Amino acid sequence: MTAAPEQRTASVPPSALLAGKLAAVRSKKVGVETGSGLAMLIGGFVLVLAAGMLLDWFLDLPWAVRFLLFLGYLAAAGHVIWHHILIPFLRQPDDDAVALLVERGNPQFTTRLIAALQLTRPGALQSGEAPALVRALVADTERLAGPVDFTAVICTRQLRRLVGWAVAIVVIGGVVFWKAEEVSRDLLSRAFLSREVEVPRKTRIGATSGDLRIARGDNVTLFALAKGVVPDRAKLVLKFTSGRTQEFLLDGSQTNRAHFAQALETVQDTFDYTFHIGDGKSRTARVEAIERPGIAKLDA
Repeated sequence: MTAAPEQRTASVPPSALLAGKLAAVRSKKVGVETGSGLAMLIGGFVLVLAAGMLLDWFLDLPWAVRFLLFLGYLAAAGHVIWHHILIPFLRQPDDDAVALLVERGNPQFTTRLIAALQLTRPGALQSGEAPALVRALVADTERLAGPVDFTAVICTRQLRRLVGWAVAIVVIGGVVFWKAEEVSRDLLSRAFLSREVEVPRKTRIGATSGDLRIARGDNVTLFALAKGVVPDRAKLVLKFTSGRTQEFLLDGSQTNRAHFAQALETVQDTFDYTFHIGDGKSRTARVEAIERPGIAKLDA
């Protein structure tokens, strides 16, 4: 018996012109989507960060609340990065999806474009099918595609709007940050979870006596140095571990009205203290009263 003749499939080479035009559409689509995501990320991050700083300025948020806000910033940024930057880049549309997009924007193609793509793929034509008809279809599609800007089907209106908003937000935020000087820097430090920086006010408290450890019964002098708008009086609040609270009204020193101090005699208990000067408040510090060391044994 003689073997049956091998069935050979016909093929038509794909159009380089159409492939190049579709690749340009895909590149523009990915660029517009990732660019929109980047503008959304920058503008949105600056906006929510500024809102959090402003809220902290008004309410003097505790560290735990600022930590939750910080987690919110990261979660929002991660959402935008994943859904609006990485996914458009990692999941780019294939040629068929791009061709359908072009056909919807250019009705004159009807279904020629998608057909010209699919019929020129390996194995698309079986033996007995006429490749001449496919070549004619490809040539006709190339003739229609020549003067058409395929990339026009990608709308850039949203990208322009988001970039405009992002630029405006960044510029306004930068100007306000520069004008506010130390206030902005302190609020930004607090937004990034600084425990040491207090909410900036018109009256700013610089150096203080800080945390101290003294022997029980010793004297101690607490002080704070005010900057900015310095009032005539300040308040010192002591909170003892026993729950008792004590307050002192202080006048500025005769040599430096911005220097406020209070001497305490024979301190017996540990306490926390805070200076309130104008609208400013110092970081809470602690004076720890410990037992005075004694002599356990004296050798002759």
